[in-house]
Amino acid sequence: MIGLRSCSIVMSKQKKFEEERYYNEILQCFSSENRSENEKGIWKYSKLIELMSFLRDEDTQESVRANKLVQNTIILLLALFDDLAPDYYSKIGTDSKLISNAEKKELKEALLSELAN
Repeated sequence: MIGLRSCSIVMSKQKKFEEERYYNEILQCFSSENRSENEKGIWKYSKLIELMSFLRDEDTQESVRANKLVQNTIILLLALFDDLAPDYYSKIGTDSKLISNAEKKELKEALLSELAN
């Protein structure tokens, strides 16, 4: 696990969150070019486990803030480190560059007729 220590997320002794610093460290680890995909994966999963320890059941302002940070950080980690499609439809269909001009014309006419009705 060479180099993973430099990606540790720093929390203060009182476990108060320094949100900007937290997000910056995640972005730095993601953009690091001297880590293998395997090392990044190990780091990501260790951070997810660490984040779970910050979740709180209390209904105080600090707890709500901590839970929101965990939620936003998980979204950031998944968006950066996982090769997920933005939605279901982004991976289906045919690339428009691969469709012939005749097919494009036919599709355009079909869409225009649908809009006209």
